[in-house]
Amino acid sequence: MSLLKDYKGFTMIELLVVLVIAAIIITLAVSQFTGSKTKTQIESDTKKMYSDLMEIKSKAFSERKTYGLSWSNPASISGYELMVDKNNNESIMDTGTDSVVRTVTLNSTTINKETKNNLTFGIKGSFDSGAYGNIDATFYSECKACDHTTAGCDPEDPSNTLCKTYDTTSDCSDVEYPEYSCIVVTLTRIKMGKWCNNVCQLR
Repeated sequence: MSLLKDYKGFTMIELLVVLVIAAIIITLAVSQFTGSKTKTQIESDTKKMYSDLMEIKSKAFSERKTYGLSWSNPASISGYELMVDKNNNESIMDTGTDSVVRTVTLNSTTINKETKNNLTFGIKGSFDSGAYGNIDATFYSECKACDHTTAGCDPEDPSNTLCKTYDTTSDCSDVEYPEYSCIVVTLTRIKMGKWCNNVCQLR
């Protein structure tokens, strides 16, 4: 005696529900991946720039020469050059005489808060704040792709202004944003931190 089994297929509505759920999951996964990738790039670029600043500060002191960083866009930095003063006039911007030590390309955009296009370290290894306008130098990166919670935020839309581009928590504890995303250069120190509430919270 054979047993008859009643096989039923999926209805069109059930298939549509499954497809919609799958699409939502994929969209969320892509968004999280994009944010994580951008966060990693920002942290990597911040640490790279910090390392290069420490290097030229050390070289300026040990070699008794003026070293510095130079970049083309005063506000938005996509790369920079490590420079050395070859004619000993305490400037790194003399065309044809000063030398490029190394050219660095960044994976993310770094913002120069003071909209300058270079900074230098004098022969004693200290930041030449006088040439910079007698203020500290601040560099930071924003992460629009790190915002996964703000309603209406679309990181892929350049015109979308709803996304929070930096950590806005009171204690700067939002782990979705890069732990290291800013650098402050003072007369004697170079420090990294987290760009939070529009200020570099030094670590």
